[in-house]
Amino acid sequence: MRLWGVAALAVVLGVYATPNTVPFEDCMSSQTLSDARYDPAERINVTGVYSQITDVGDGKGKQLRLSLVAETGTELIGWTNTTNLSTTLIYTTSVATMDVFSNRTYFCLHVVPPAPNSPQSYTSTECRVPAGQLAFGIQSPLPHDYQLVTLNTRIQVLDTSNPAKELACVDVGVTPITDTGIGSSFHFAGVLFWLSVGLAIAYWLVVGLARIAAAWRRGSWDSNQRWVHIRWAGTVLASAISGERLAASPALLRFATPSMRDIIFHTQWCAALAMVAVEWPNFVYPILSNAAWSHLLYNVTIIQGANSVNEHWWPLQVPPYTPPDTFTAQLANTTSPIYINPDAPNTLFTFPSYPIESDRGLPALAAAVGLREQDLFGMCVSTFLAIVASTLVISVFIWAVDWLISSVASGKSNTTRPRGVVLANGGGGDVKDGPRSPSPDSQLYPGVTARSTGHGHARRGWWRYRLGQSSFHGSVLHGNLVRLLLLFHLPVTIFSCYQFTLGRSTATTLSIILAALSFAVFSIGIPLFLIYRVTTTPTGKLYDATRTLLALGPLYNHYGHGSQLFAGLFFANNIAMGSVIGAGQKSGTAQSIIILVIEVASALATSIWLPWGKGAQYELDQFLVLRLEDYQFGLVGDFKSGSRHWRLGRCLDCLCHTHHCRHHLSNFCDRPVVQGPRRPRPTRIQSLV
Repeated sequence: MRLWGVAALAVVLGVYATPNTVPFEDCMSSQTLSDARYDPAERINVTGVYSQITDVGDGKGKQLRLSLVAETGTELIGWTNTTNLSTTLIYTTSVATMDVFSNRTYFCLHVVPPAPNSPQSYTSTECRVPAGQLAFGIQSPLPHDYQLVTLNTRIQVLDTSNPAKELACVDVGVTPITDTGIGSSFHFAGVLFWLSVGLAIAYWLVVGLARIAAAWRRGSWDSNQRWVHIRWAGTVLASAISGERLAASPALLRFATPSMRDIIFHTQWCAALAMVAVEWPNFVYPILSNAAWSHLLYNVTIIQGANSVNEHWWPLQVPPYTPPDTFTAQLANTTSPIYINPDAPNTLFTFPSYPIESDRGLPALAAAVGLREQDLFGMCVSTFLAIVASTLVISVFIWAVDWLISSVASGKSNTTRPRGVVLANGGGGDVKDGPRSPSPDSQLYPGVTARSTGHGHARRGWWRYRLGQSSFHGSVLHGNLVRLLLLFHLPVTIFSCYQFTLGRSTATTLSIILAALSFAVFSIGIPLFLIYRVTTTPTGKLYDATRTLLALGPLYNHYGHGSQLFAGLFFANNIAMGSVIGAGQKSGTAQSIIILVIEVASALATSIWLPWGKGAQYELDQFLVLRLEDYQFGLVGDFKSGSRHWRLGRCLDCLCHTHHCRHHLSNFCDRPVVQGPRRPRPTRIQSLV
């Protein structure tokens, strides 16, 4: 499906050989604005910036070219006899705190007048630009590709006075990316995608094999019958899925924690960082868009309607190139200082529209993924429901095949019905762990009474029977649905809340109603019901009854006895976090403060409660410290300065790699696990704050 959408979008959009219009920010200093000599009419007001990275054949190789269109209220004098100074152009292109290229030159050598004025060959001393429109350009040679980093260029124009006054100051940030095709992972940023997906799959396989190995001797017997072997395999699988051995074996719990879902949770957290509406550098979005899979976001077309192909966004897509008529000829002139090559492909990361604030928070991440902001909720929830439906279909199919095989096998052997087919009023209680028996029937099917299958079928139709209490299929299905809710509770909450904030001009009324229903059912209703069931079920049954473990175990099987209600804190934390991220897009600073409070409260609750079972290897206190210290960056609310780029880059590195690596190694440690409160060890990120 994704490939079809990619192919169709490529046909519609074609090659992105169009100059890019990039955003910019005014950086005029307060000192200039408060100077008594400041005259607003002399100011050069930049109205648009065209940018591209290309080689124009001048021997300088690839260069970042910026062509600025502006206007001024008075005639611009390029040189004066009074001070013997000229109007000066200063520009510096940098990555974080490192300068890539810096230049100080005569402004008149880079400026062109508008049509119908004829092009002027300005010199350092002969330069008079009439009031009105003007354009000027700069070029910064690039020694490297600088993929997935933000190149920040500050452009200043100083007048001829002494001391000099600023006539203009503009900051322009661009992020080069490699055109690897629509729907791709942005070149080597795809490592994050494959690392997170591969690590999750690896954990699932390794932990699953460990659970099966621990349950291998469950229900051993002395028999060579084929059907007995099949039932034994079912017994082992049911025991492994339920996680009943986690409570009995600290070694298994230590080996099995953290698990696959913890990898997914952490990947979701990395993607959620990009959803906070602070001024992240642009390079954050193409990188963290590779973690959006954990939020069920993909560049696909299943929910966007008939014109979905046209409604996709690809970050190399550019708006139509419509330069001002007064500068069209100069922009196309290869000898002009503002020359832009209209045939060069765009390699700069682009957001859908300006001046709308789609360059931060959820709209920005949506653009990096390739979606419109109003499609985030539909994409996430439709994928979630599709996974739920697939789980139901697969479970019912396995259930039917199991029932059919058991019926055939028991008919051939003319023995006791193996799958517990009893009358509707048949007995049979919940299955609990007990001493091993030589036959799996005493463990897996204790409520089955011996009766002839042939006689039963002769006297009663199939509608008079049911898969009785001894069948675990219903409990396994219930447990799998609980796992799905745990895995995707946070993204469903985030996008449901975000859909509330979109006006009817952006989102349809039906989508807003569905978002409200989704929030009420999936975010609040079902979690409350599950916590109620855990609350009203005796602790002994929660940890000893196999059927209960299968159905509800994913909520608490990593917690110790008496700490099963800690699962309620998980849902509460997700609801609070999801509501803040989804509904708080108007203020990134407010989001950061509230999320910091939530993280502090979660850290305190975890430190006081200490819910983990004996042997659990989560070291969650360290992870919470890492997350709390990371969010000090969010409180700043602005990452435009160079030093913050370094800190942010290090922060993302720690978030996306340190946690995974530490826990991956800790699973193979044979040191004893310290129980009770522990003092967090310093992490790499602590030295940065």
